[in-house]
Amino acid sequence: MRKLLARRARGGWVLAVVLSLVLGALAAPAAGPAQDGSIDVTLTSPAPREPVFGIVELRAEVSSDEPVRGVEFFVDGRQAGRVESAPWILEFDVGQDNVDHEFRVVAEDVRGSRAEHAVTTLRIPIDDVVDVSLLQLYVSVTDRRGAAVPHLTASDFAVSSGRGSPERIATFAGGDLPVSAVLLLDTSESMAGDPLAAALAGSERWIRQTVGEDETMLALFSDRLLSTTAFVAPGAPIGGAIEGVRATGGSAIYDALYYALNRVEPRLGRRVIVLLSDGIDVSSTISMEDVLWRSRRSQAVIYWLRLSAAEGKLVYASLWRRPEENSRQFELLEQTVRDSGGRQIMVSSPDRIEEAFRQVLDELRSQYVLGIQPSDRRYDGSWRSLRVRVRGSYDVLTRAGFID
Repeated sequence: MRKLLARRARGGWVLAVVLSLVLGALAAPAAGPAQDGSIDVTLTSPAPREPVFGIVELRAEVSSDEPVRGVEFFVDGRQAGRVESAPWILEFDVGQDNVDHEFRVVAEDVRGSRAEHAVTTLRIPIDDVVDVSLLQLYVSVTDRRGAAVPHLTASDFAVSSGRGSPERIATFAGGDLPVSAVLLLDTSESMAGDPLAAALAGSERWIRQTVGEDETMLALFSDRLLSTTAFVAPGAPIGGAIEGVRATGGSAIYDALYYALNRVEPRLGRRVIVLLSDGIDVSSTISMEDVLWRSRRSQAVIYWLRLSAAEGKLVYASLWRRPEENSRQFELLEQTVRDSGGRQIMVSSPDRIEEAFRQVLDELRSQYVLGIQPSDRRYDGSWRSLRVRVRGSYDVLTRAGFID
């Protein structure tokens, strides 16, 4: 029995012929994309062995006798994202480090047949490397009444690392700096009615209140990503993204956070994610361990507008996880918010949502930005804590550390 499979390579259409003997052993498979049944996938971008930096377009071509359920992309062994309709394209920020990367794509059709393909990109050979990377710290300083403290200078701040080493402040800025924000709105079934209406109104008001070079992306999710906008300028209309949106389905908070971190990281200015959700995740395939891993390699600050009448740990079972595992994931969500330099803001009722959005934007307007070049680098991938102190009796909020 002969079966002809056609796939598109960079140089044109290539015919691959697979000969299967009905009463004998299968012939040795040819090198190339792995396949199972009637589906075939090829990762056409990035090109193998070529160095890559920053935002990389991951592009796959899929041929299948059955409808394709989805395509998942992986970078260096971790899930980068999932695409559920053609074109099979995903953008991912690999950072600026000069290292090898492995990219892998897995396609699945509606019958469960799967195929995968991987390519490796190589670093640029360099004899001598001088690290001039600058770590930016967004720092909120408030007095005992919770009011922002203005007019501080670099000499008022002291930064030390987890090893006790004082860190030199290389750059310093204060006041209203540009904000690149992803507003991540939970639109699962628990948001039906007034909560969803207030969330959408609060998002539109946020965009109206942005100024200058600020930019905002709106992302609506339930058990999957429902609707997104591009990063839009202050005052831009977003009616098309929210028109007809209904609260339905479960909630995949961790998947959505991972997506938002990938989208906001390459932007300019202060990178911010504002998550509006009750924190009850029942649908994510990505774990909070993966989200924490991604967040620690990002400079994005995460604020969580938590829709709940009371603080405390949530205990519940879901399709994927037992109650104790959900409790652990919830604790990691709280830790991720803290480590990023953001915080939780409890929202007790829908009519407080707009106020919570305004509170975050006001806090961002009054932040200080400190740039440091960490000393005594070991580049061992460990988490290195940071401490920022300010002269006077003030409360200080900033990220908890960085990856060495």
